[in-house]
Amino acid sequence: MQQEVGRDYTRADGLSILEVLSLGAGRTAPMWIGYRYGGGMTGIHPTARGVAVDKSIQRPGTDGLVYFLEFDASGRLWVGTERGVDVWTAPTGVTSTPGERVGVGRLQPERVCRRADGTVWIGTSGGLSRFKPLPQIASETPIDVVFTNL
Repeated sequence: MQQEVGRDYTRADGLSILEVLSLGAGRTAPMWIGYRYGGGMTGIHPTARGVAVDKSIQRPGTDGLVYFLEFDASGRLWVGTERGVDVWTAPTGVTSTPGERVGVGRLQPERVCRRADGTVWIGTSGGLSRFKPLPQIASETPIDVVFTNL
């Protein structure tokens, strides 16, 4: 079996556009690429025959410009766009939990830092933003189920 030494991927392979600005890779998730002039982000993952390029996705209402892609300690994908930062928990949708979008200043490419405790620091033209995840506290009392109609 011959190994692939080098290869260029293009629109013919499934990229939205050719100007790639950002790359993000998690431990178990596919690698994601973001584009300089719009196009959202595209997932790339290994297959038995090489590499597969998934269809590009982006948050509705944006131009699809992606400044950075960074996974945090929980495996969530932080996506810096022209409209702020989105936190993706799955490749098919965006979370909309308050506090998971940044609107302070213009984001700066490559100005994101994640820490082992889950804290994410993001540099913008308006300063520095810090996001620290709230602890997930499980309820000690079981949930009561009440039937009101049968």
